[in-house]
Amino acid sequence: MWYVFFGCHYSLKVWIEAALWPHIQNFIATAESIHECVFHFLKSWNGQQRISFVSTLWCTWGRHNEKVWEAS
Repeated sequence: MWYVFFGCHYSLKVWIEAALWPHIQNFIATAESIHECVFHFLKSWNGQQRISFVSTLWCTWGRHNEKVWEAS
C-alpha cells in the first residue's frame, strides 16, 4: 500500500496537485508504516486538511483499483 499512496510517480503528482506534498514529504520520508502516516496526519491537522488528505487517499486508492481491474 505504501507504494500506491506515496511511492509511485502518479501518487506524487496527486499529492502535489492537492497542495499537500509540502506538508507530508518530510514525515513520510521517516515514517515506518502507512498507518503511522495516516494517524499522524489525522491527529495533527485541522478539519479541512483532514478532508483533503482522506479524499486524496480515497481517490488514489480508487484509481489504483480501476487500473488493477481494467488490466484483468
